[in-house]
This record gives sequence, C-alpha cells and structure tokens, in this order.
Amino acid sequence: MLVVTNYPDIRDGRLMEVLRRRGITKFIAYSVPIEHVRQVYGMPFEVISTELKRVEAARVLDYDGTRIFEKLTVGELKHSYTCET
Repeated sequence: MLVVTNYPDIRDGRLMEVLRRRGITKFIAYSVPIEHVRQVYGMPFEVISTELKRVEAARVLDYDGTRIFEKLTVGELKHSYTCET
C-alpha cells in the first residue's frame, strides 16, 4: 500500500491512531522520493496533495503492490520503519 501523508513523522502518535482505527496494527514503512511519486502517479497524486494542504491526514494513493513496484524500484525505498500500533 502506498500512503501519502502530511504528518511530520511516520511515528507520529496521531498517525498511529489513524492507522490503528483502520485496523493497521503492524507495518513496515519506507520513505520514497516524493517528486518521483508525483511524476509517476500524476493527477491522483495531485488530488491527494491538494486535500492534504487543508487537513492533517493520510491517504492511500495505491493499494496494488504489483503496480507500486512497477512504478517504484526497491532502490528508491529509504529509511525503513517497523511499527506496531
């Protein structure tokens, strides 16, 4: 799942609560280059980005793992975080 968020840190307690409420209790997260994501996802990314300018939130940009890895390489995954909410 590719999630775009404007929380300042993946470990932000508010984000952890949002994920917990959605049933996500364990995950491994990676930072990805935002400009590359903007380029390869185009309009869907722009729509989510506009919404995130108005409210602190996390939005799913893509839920298809195969498609995500077609658009992003493993080498682009940086700074892994393992979390349990």
